[in-house]
Amino acid sequence: MVCLLNKVKRNNVVSIALINKLNSQVMLLVLALGLTIGCAGTQSAEGHAVVENVNIPDGLVDGYRNLTPDQAYIFIKESGPLILDVRTLREYERSHLKLAVLFPLGKLATRIDELREIFVDSNIVVYCQSGNRSETAAELLVENGFSGIINMSGGLKAWIVRDYPVVISNNTTE
Repeated sequence: MVCLLNKVKRNNVVSIALINKLNSQVMLLVLALGLTIGCAGTQSAEGHAVVENVNIPDGLVDGYRNLTPDQAYIFIKESGPLILDVRTLREYERSHLKLAVLFPLGKLATRIDELREIFVDSNIVVYCQSGNRSETAAELLVENGFSGIINMSGGLKAWIVRDYPVVISNNTTE
């Protein structure tokens, strides 16, 4: 989608905001299909993937769990949760986790129903640049009835320090 953004001319009617919104909606649909039919493990009665044998700390903080980047990497790899990037569009375009969906924190409250329709009972890993905005987003999601919320402590900075892959300018680093 970022490639498409680069090709959109300034005088076209299509706005970056509209393209980003469509991108988020398409990614949500693709992720919902993947979570429903493509995950390893079993399914709950509601059809959500239930991941087994993933080491998630039992302790909840304000209704969500905190994972280190090491724990988050394993959890994402083994369970295929929704990955929610709550940074700005500019930060997201610079670098983000593979398959991350952009929901900037400043717009999350007004767009929460988009997530609720599909992901209210699903595992959602939330991250930002340093872990502060993602904590706020995790609290907001829990307050709105979401379960399975996981905050990645330290954010993308800590993820990169651990040398985990990110998407940078349309290229994935290994």
